[in-house]
Amino acid sequence: MRGTFDGVLPVRRRVRKAAPVPTAHAPLCIALIGSSGAGVTALAGKLVAHRPDITWLDTSNSTSLALMPCLVASDGVLVVMSASQGLDSHIFDLWESVAHLPTTVVVTHLDQPRADLDESAAIVRRVLGFDVLIPYLPIHDEDNQLAGFLDVLGDVIHVQELDGPHDLPTDDEHRALTEGYRDDVIDLLVAESADDEVVASLLAGDGVETSRLQTWLYDGIRAARIHVVLGCALDTSRGDIGLDLIAACVAHATPTWTDHDTPVLMTLDGDPTEPLKQTATSVALVLGNDEQGSIVRVLAGTVGDGQDMVAVIGVEEQTYVFTLMTGGSASAGDIVHITPELAAGATLCDPACPVTVVSGGPHLS
Repeated sequence: MRGTFDGVLPVRRRVRKAAPVPTAHAPLCIALIGSSGAGVTALAGKLVAHRPDITWLDTSNSTSLALMPCLVASDGVLVVMSASQGLDSHIFDLWESVAHLPTTVVVTHLDQPRADLDESAAIVRRVLGFDVLIPYLPIHDEDNQLAGFLDVLGDVIHVQELDGPHDLPTDDEHRALTEGYRDDVIDLLVAESADDEVVASLLAGDGVETSRLQTWLYDGIRAARIHVVLGCALDTSRGDIGLDLIAACVAHATPTWTDHDTPVLMTLDGDPTEPLKQTATSVALVLGNDEQGSIVRVLAGTVGDGQDMVAVIGVEEQTYVFTLMTGGSASAGDIVHITPELAAGATLCDPACPVTVVSGGPHLS
């Protein structure tokens, strides 16, 4: 993969970019993991404000959420690393637990001196052992300050200015400098698509529509066959740079909970059991605790006020009646608060079918 383009941003032909529209589909749940000093909590807070229709789980040590339950119950993962610090062994140790999920690497502090998105991607390749794509190349202004990103596939520049985000069309200079990199990205996407008709078309010298390339990119991320590296810089003199691209990628390339089966389950005797479908008997997982009680995600079925449930914590079993603090019912994929307060990782299930979620077990497709 060729190095990233780091050019000077033109300041003409500005087009005001519309604010992102919240999606209407079932809510997404994204876990954020990262090295100390990478700014996981700051990024999570910004994403919550930017896309409140998506649940962003900050699993850093500063929160009440437990790491492994959040990973088990999430639809996707953001691996957060600092451009100045790289990845540590903590992320490497967790990788097998998240590799089955759509996983995107977010490089923070890209506005710092000597920050290099391409070098960060090289560290990811070396430490985690897989190739990655950089769909948005950093671009700087005349003062050598990070100003935005050039969309390799979309042939447009996303720039953050004092009055908000804008889209700028590229010119011949940009296209000439990024042509080789774009060809590399297209080659990988075509290989991943396994579309014989398109491959034959490319061999014949024909092109591929941008919309189709972007669809392949999102499909590859959703299936965990492709991993991308996205950059960002928060609270710069221009504002937050790259935040909208991260949120858009997550929204387009992450399946909702109802699009896949529940995690690996086992009986209280330790025997494996068939994965429960979304409409099956009720199962939920405790992700952590806060001042409102236990934070749980419903994995299958529904839970509601006054419903009898069994809390399975390790090999112990306790029967109780709990009440959702939302005052209603919740379906598969929803995240709600319940009382009483339970240990993170506890499985809540129907008393007639007591099971426990295997910690770190992958979703079954």
